Amino acid sequence: HVFWDEPLGQIDPAAPEALDGLMKRELTQGRETSAFEGVREYVFKHHLLHQVTYDSVLKRHKREQHRLMAEWLVARSGERASEYFGMIGEHYERAGDAVNAVSYLSKAGQDAAKAYANDSALDYFARALALTPEAAAGPRFELLYSRIDVLNTVGLRDLQAAEVAALEQLAEAADDDARRARAAAQRTVQAAHIGDYPRVAEAAARSVQWAAAAGVPEAALRARIQWSRALQTQGDHPGAQTQAELALTLARESADPRGQCAALNQLGNVAAELGRYGAARVFYGQALEQARASGDRTAEGALLNNLGDNELSLGRYEAAQHWLNAGLQLCRETGWRAVEPYFLDNLACVACVRGELAPALAWADQTVALCHELGNRGLLADAVCVRGNVHAARGDAAQAVASYREAIAIYRETGRTTMPPEPLAGLARVALAQGAVDEALAHALEIVAHLDGGGGVDGTADPALIHLTCHRVLAAAGARRASEFLASAHALVMQQAAPLDEADRASFLDAIPTHREILAAVAASGAG
Repeated sequence: HVFWDEPLGQIDPAAPEALDGLMKRELTQGRETSAFEGVREYVFKHHLLHQVTYDSVLKRHKREQHRLMAEWLVARSGERASEYFGMIGEHYERAGDAVNAVSYLSKAGQDAAKAYANDSALDYFARALALTPEAAAGPRFELLYSRIDVLNTVGLRDLQAAEVAALEQLAEAADDDARRARAAAQRTVQAAHIGDYPRVAEAAARSVQWAAAAGVPEAALRARIQWSRALQTQGDHPGAQTQAELALTLARESADPRGQCAALNQLGNVAAELGRYGAARVFYGQALEQARASGDRTAEGALLNNLGDNELSLGRYEAAQHWLNAGLQLCRETGWRAVEPYFLDNLACVACVRGELAPALAWADQTVALCHELGNRGLLADAVCVRGNVHAARGDAAQAVASYREAIAIYRETGRTTMPPEPLAGLARVALAQGAVDEALAHALEIVAHLDGGGGVDGTADPALIHLTCHRVLAAAGARRASEFLASAHALVMQQAAPLDEADRASFLDAIPTHREILAAVAASGAG
């Protein structure tokens, strides 16, 4: 649709003479500026006219003319070649020059991915793959690997899983440990996003082993970070911290800023889940510096979410909302749909605790819908539980109960052993509010059995609320252990508050409704 007189003259020396006549007949228009210095730029007046004109060119001439156009663009673009990789690749593609087409389409895909033009990136990589022979295992592996990264960004999980399987097959066919390590690392990412944590750990262990044998630390780095996340979700915080620290060491040895960012972020995640919010803020801050220095906007988005979540845990709700809104905007600008539900889930939590129940329900419903669409079973359980909390706050008992029961089922399916007490506590609170003390007691005793058996509440949105719920229900039932759970709730809050600085401690104790209620109940009981 847009063309220039110089390459037109190379295709047919007589053709440029016709341009003035075409302009007088208003079939083409000359532009005042041109993308290339010293060359006149033109445009067809209508796209339809351009298509009809193109279709009139004989097929036997088209290939040669596309080749000439590609060669002119290569020669003319010079240092600006990256702006025209896609156009050059398309001309070589239409010229039937598969080798050059694959080269330029691949470069165009890489550039589009960096610019978060995800649909274009997927298209370029797909076209390059279609032109790459099945026997060319190496080039096909690299194209698939790059395309899988984009599929992960946009959250097309089924296609991502299929292409990871193809990547694994290529690595096996080549009998190449380096490729095996990289393919297994991609498997850890895919499995983590659908909540298949046992498979994450299995693939990560294999990736680390192959990476050590083949000398590809970037694969081991990626695998260890996902391994840490899987261990964290299963309640193994020492193991999670160890894997994240090993990843950080690898990143520093490799002078890999993006790897350092990812490892620091994961260390922040582990610290936050253990209630070490001050330490988490430091890790996240260091990671954010690395992300911005390296221009990694997707990592920046994830860190904005984590900073918001961290402030939410401290009761700094306005600060949390600030980080989350900024991150959600960045997430949508870059098309990183995979992380969008995390922002939505946290925004639902903030709105719920602030009593803004209509927007809270809207955020929660959006989170659940997007988790279903993306196949993110791990976050889905959290999101359904948050939706239950919102329904409970609105007085919608039946809908709250349905959400809590759904969350329990999903948690157990995904093997997150630390999490079921949260929706169980929600069921107990709803039953107690309706005066169904026996039903509430049944749910509370299930939590008590879990805790008595060595189970924990690490990783829940509000761990102290689990203990407070047990106290309320046991007290209503006249059970002798009621005071025990008030004491454990108080101890948990004070233990979490102890390492915080003065400002964070004040917010943690005063701004979070659960904590205020626990402190008031303890004071009223005379327990001190």
